[in-house]
Order: sequence, then structure tokens, then C-alpha cells
Amino acid sequence: MTDGEAPKAEKTHRFPCTACGADAEYVPRVGMKCPYCGHSSGVPQNEDQLISESSYEEYLRAPRGPQGYGAAGARDISCKDCGASTRVSGEVASAACAYCGSPVVIEDGPDEGVVRPEAVLPFQVTKQLALESFRTWVNGLWFAPNALKKLNETDRIFGVYRPYWTFDTATHSWYHGQRGEYYYVAESYTDTEIVNGQSRTVTKTREVRKTRWYPASGQVASFFDDVLVPGGRPLGWSTDYNLDMLCPYDPGFLAGWQAERYTVPPEKAWPVAKEEVDAGVYGLVCRDIGGDEQRVDSVRTSYNAIKFKHLLLPLYIASYFYMGKTYRFQVNGASGAVNGERPYSFWKIAILVLVILGAIGILALIGALAGNK
Repeated sequence: MTDGEAPKAEKTHRFPCTACGADAEYVPRVGMKCPYCGHSSGVPQNEDQLISESSYEEYLRAPRGPQGYGAAGARDISCKDCGASTRVSGEVASAACAYCGSPVVIEDGPDEGVVRPEAVLPFQVTKQLALESFRTWVNGLWFAPNALKKLNETDRIFGVYRPYWTFDTATHSWYHGQRGEYYYVAESYTDTEIVNGQSRTVTKTREVRKTRWYPASGQVASFFDDVLVPGGRPLGWSTDYNLDMLCPYDPGFLAGWQAERYTVPPEKAWPVAKEEVDAGVYGLVCRDIGGDEQRVDSVRTSYNAIKFKHLLLPLYIASYFYMGKTYRFQVNGASGAVNGERPYSFWKIAILVLVILGAIGILALIGALAGNK
């Protein structure tokens, strides 16, 4: 860009309501809905569109842009509704116009060198249902303060599509190790018994388990599908997603929602996926060795036909304020599963400890009285 040249605006999408022309937003399990006239319609998708995966080897050979894939510099977006230009962080993939509030989805130009989303798991849980999931979670907490269970609202809760990668690979592994097989031997030992008030020493036998080790080596092969790796900044807790519900990416799913651009590129995500693959290979090796115990001395693995794709998964991120401290929690935007921080009631724990100590004291007293009879 030369001096004095206006910054290149990002390509953006608007989603006009087919009834009144206002900006429609995506509503979970409804589709595109106008917040003004209430008209709703499905998210327009090409039924022939498939979710495809890219070759990791070809990605590594492809030229990089000056800032690399997934660069997080500031960008300018141009609103097609009012024409205003707004600068947003490079980590943002969807936003609202700062001047007229129109929801826009930011798409990188063809020369940005950014891997675009191939699939999206649409929000299935509304904000209200997310809050209800949170309250159900709170009510099930042990030793939670009573006041916490009466919370009706959180300080803030917002839905965001988070970036992820999936990796597929076919593996072939060669291993060396040992197979352990149990066997039992009789062992003599002495014990003391009380018979008619007299103490005497007796000899007894018992079965003792031992292990014989045999050398083992071989090969195992497997295919690992959709190994999931986060592509954004780390959060406090992981959450499970049903990837069978993925849809081909369409910017309409992001209208009215926040979306995070990835900051972990594929070449940094693959080593994380590889750790999970290696753990799976280790389990296969142990099963192949067999026996009752296994020792794995070495494993050499080749990773073949590595494929990957970029997808967006839904998450509600929120916080609540209690007794002068902020606690964070998150709700899976597809399943409603909750993970979060929680306070403990000092008084409830103290009462439980006192009850336990009291019960121990009563049992000890009963035992002492019984011994004096």
C-alpha cells in the first residue's frame, strides 16, 4: 500500500430480511430471523456443497504471506448498509458496524493466505437455555453457598464461534517391547492365632502373583479421524462436540454472533494432534503385545496422508460476580454442557466436619461402653 492510499477494506456480508430488508441474524434452531419484523427463514446453503479436507503436505509447501497464515493485525471492514469503515482486531471474524449496528461477517481476500473455515457447528442452544444450564449446574454443586443458587442473572454472557482444526492421518507403527504373563506360586508364612485365650504361632500358605516377561515386537496400523485441536487462545476448560452435526460453512451462521479468527496455524496445531495420535498408537501397541502387562520399549510411527480442515464451534462464555470476586464459566453452544469456577460455603464445610467428628466421637463412646461390660 503506497503512502496516502486508503486501507483496503475487507469483504463483508450482510443478510437482509426478505420481508422488510432489515438485517437478519442467525437464531439457534430457527435460522435467519429479523429482530424487527420477526420474519424467519433458513440459512441459505448449497445442498451439493460438501465438507472437504486439505492436504497438510500441500499446505506446508504453499507460499506464505508477509505476515504468515492467520496473521492477527488490525483490519478495516466496510459496511454495505451505511458505507462506514471500521477497524477491527485481526482475531475477529464477525462484528457489528460501529455506526449503524449492522451485523457483518468478515472474509479475507484471496491474497491473505488465511485458511478459511470449511465447516461450522451452528449454535443449538439459545442464550436463555445457556443460562438455564448454568443454574442447573449451580444447583447441583456440593457445598455451594445458598445465595449463589439464587442468582438469576450473570454479569455478562455472549456466544462466540471458536476456531478449531481437525486432523486425519493413517499410521503405521513398528514397536519393540515385552509381554508380561501372570503366574502364581504357593508361599508359606507364619501367623499368630488366639485359641481358648492362648496365643499360638501357626504356618499358613497363600498364593502370590508373579510375572514372567517375554520379548515382543510387531507392527500396528490404524486411521485416526477428526482429531480436534483448538485454534484460538486457550480457555479454562475443554468441552466435547458432536462433529457429526457439522454443516458446510456459510457466513449466515455467523450473522449476529461473535466469531474468533484462529491464532494457532495448522503447523502449530499438528504437533498437538500428533500427541493424541501417539497416545492412541501406544494403546494399540499394548493391545497387540497382549498378555497381562506390557512394557513398550520403542515405537516408530509413520504418519501418512495427513489431512486437515478449519471449523468453527459454538461456545457461550460468561462470568458472575459473587462476594466481591468474579467467577468464569462456559456453556457448550451445541449441547449445553457447563464447565466453570465455583465458590465454596465455609459454613457448610465446617458443619459437615463437625458432624463427622461428632459421629466418630459417638462411635468411640459406644465402643468404650461395650468394652467395659
